[in-house]
Amino acid sequence: MHFTGDCVKYPILLTLIFIFIGLFGLLSGCDVTPEDPEYSNPFDPMNPITGGDPFHLEATVTELGVQLQWQQVPFGELQGYRLYRGLTDSVNLTFIADLGVNSSEYLDLDLQRSSVVWYRITARFPGGESSSQPLQALRVYTAPIVLIESDSMYVNHETVSLNIQAIRARWMWLSNNSDFSDGEWQPFASTVSSWELPGSDGIKSVFLKISYDDSTLSPPIFDNIILDREASILWFDVDLPESPLGLSDSIGATMATSDTNGIAWLNIRSNEGTPLYPPVFLNRTAQGRFSGGMEIRWGEDATGVQIEGHFRDFAGNLPEPEMYNESFDLALEMVEIPAGPFTMGIEGFNPEESPEHEIYLDTYWIDRYLVTNYQYAQFLSDGNSQYYCGLPFQLIEDLGSGQFRALPGVEHLPVVMVLWDEAQIYAAWAGKRLPTEAEWEKTARGTDARVYPWGNLYPEQSQANYWYSGDPWEQLLPNNPDTPCGFYNGRTYQGFHTIDTPGPYGNYDMAGNVWEWVSDWFDPNYYSVSSYQNPQGPESGDVKVTRGGDCFSERYFLRSHVRFYPANMQNRNANVGFRCASSYP
Repeated sequence: MHFTGDCVKYPILLTLIFIFIGLFGLLSGCDVTPEDPEYSNPFDPMNPITGGDPFHLEATVTELGVQLQWQQVPFGELQGYRLYRGLTDSVNLTFIADLGVNSSEYLDLDLQRSSVVWYRITARFPGGESSSQPLQALRVYTAPIVLIESDSMYVNHETVSLNIQAIRARWMWLSNNSDFSDGEWQPFASTVSSWELPGSDGIKSVFLKISYDDSTLSPPIFDNIILDREASILWFDVDLPESPLGLSDSIGATMATSDTNGIAWLNIRSNEGTPLYPPVFLNRTAQGRFSGGMEIRWGEDATGVQIEGHFRDFAGNLPEPEMYNESFDLALEMVEIPAGPFTMGIEGFNPEESPEHEIYLDTYWIDRYLVTNYQYAQFLSDGNSQYYCGLPFQLIEDLGSGQFRALPGVEHLPVVMVLWDEAQIYAAWAGKRLPTEAEWEKTARGTDARVYPWGNLYPEQSQANYWYSGDPWEQLLPNNPDTPCGFYNGRTYQGFHTIDTPGPYGNYDMAGNVWEWVSDWFDPNYYSVSSYQNPQGPESGDVKVTRGGDCFSERYFLRSHVRFYPANMQNRNANVGFRCASSYP
């Protein structure tokens, strides 16, 4: 920074002004931002830590009375603690005891036959006691209680345990009937480890009455539980697309069960029994009816995949799973492209796409789908965090400690914002490489010199993701409206119908969605000097080639012979992704 004009004429005046401003800031700094007050008094209602209640009073009902416990509060001239009890409400409390400084518990034995008791504690000082205003009275339920032990309102076994609460009880009578026609008086016990529920499944009750030490009797009390010892799957059905299944395909399932409530789920296993996905939980749609499914967003190739339907009712009954009678294959990885010649380039379009010429390629393998957010997150998590460019540019979340995950729901969208160097590093990590430009074009055009992966007809909205093609993801992700990999597979999504449009070898998204990096340098005249067999592109250049068009492309750019390149190799691009290739299976 420098000064110009009249400022340079008065250097001494400027210096004095700056010194004055600095001294004023030093002298007045403490007044500008006063420090927060220190609340050293734990009984002060304004204390931000205690709120005026540092005791943390707790209560436990025992056979003798109510056991109270609190936290000691060492403070100044504290002389001890004072306890209050209320038998009618939380406001009209009466004094019950003064206790010493070292006290932290008190057993209240002097209780009447009250269902609810309230307690409050204060601190005693030479001049009085701490305020009771901020103290919430502790409510304790002291009436007799019988509880059937269970994690829910269901059990699947006749023998249960009972927990019983009663103060100063001498005898108790337990019965399975409200008229106490069974059972007898027995010494009071707070636990009964083995109690038999009678009869068939259904609602069961345990009744209790208490005889106190003064021979008075409590009114009958009870607890209910539902006994349910059986469950079964009545029928199980699965809705599958035609095998093999790929990314963006959906598996649907419905199930009917003998029980109205419970949890139903699917296990998807390989033919060796290995789980391929986490359990897929179904939604309860009616009593004893469940439905749901999953969209395939990641995975590996597999054959003979099986689907099991499972059910567990709320009582814990787990019937034998139902196996769906049809298996299917998963085709999620690479496609083999056989050796042979094909026509590369075209006449009469852009100059860099000509001359049309024949190329021979050895057998190679290329990804069926673009690299997804899910796959790239795995790569980042394997010690490659330096290649992460962050949200919202990549739909991948940094979990910390070098771990990443694709955001839920977009795992199967193509990863973007990946530089060419990073795509190449990912491919090497995956044991693959980037495809050559010739390999990419043969994959998209096949051996019949077609213009588009599906043939020669101009793209329709239901065939590919291009500029204003109208797919639902234009509203879901308006700033980056990529569609999931394999989206155009004949499915209907939110009323938007697609046509199954893979390339001639079964590869998806070869037209539109995102541009794809290839390994070649761009040279507009390369087709004139290209080698006939396995061309690798120019030896050097300024930019690498991208192919295929993207969601922002007009339909013209979706032609499989269009050659494109970025303006700057070091700029990340939200509409560039990639897929990998290999010379070996």
